Amino acid sequence: MLPISENYINSLCELKTIENRVLCAGYIQDVNEEYVEIHYRDDTKLLLAANTLIKVSIFNEKLGFKVLIGRVFIGTNDFVRLVEVVTLMDFEKREFFRINIFEHATLYKKLVTTEEIHYTEVPSIEVIVSNISLCGIYFISEEEFELNQTVYVLLDLPQTLSVFPCIIQRIQPENDKYGYGCEFTDNDQRQMDNLYKYIYLKQVEFLRKSREAES
Repeated sequence: MLPISENYINSLCELKTIENRVLCAGYIQDVNEEYVEIHYRDDTKLLLAANTLIKVSIFNEKLGFKVLIGRVFIGTNDFVRLVEVVTLMDFEKREFFRINIFEHATLYKKLVTTEEIHYTEVPSIEVIVSNISLCGIYFISEEEFELNQTVYVLLDLPQTLSVFPCIIQRIQPENDKYGYGCEFTDNDQRQMDNLYKYIYLKQVEFLRKSREAES
């Protein structure tokens, strides 16, 4: 039995230690009954020792988010082959790769392109993004939205501005405001790559500040 569908081949993924320390990003290259093979991004070189347990988060807009655990069978500087691969429980997935940022962002109620933002007066709402992951965001606003409403969040990602459609899945009071948990939807692979870079840089920044505070 396959650990995941072969349709996940070419999906973006992130490798972590069992303790959730980020190792690198890559792409699913092969899936069969014996192993899952992951090729690293071109800018990555990582040599993992045999028998090391690795956590893999797989991102695919059409098929959904998957988290796996596997044991390194073969590791080179360019790829890793995992065996004894199992899927984690759904309730564990949401907290992986989620980072608190508390940054301002611009939100739109209607679909808008990054080009339209510059030359048309598109109504917008300023919100605070409390946390973000590759699955979605949690933002805080005085504005009232509805469950299952689609909103469009403008994020300033590395090298580009990008509009992310997301569906409101959860609403909760935040003092005199509201908190909204949203799931990303209809995003292409390039957007997900840029979002990964953004979250990774935020993780690095957070770790740097934590080390500085301890020293």
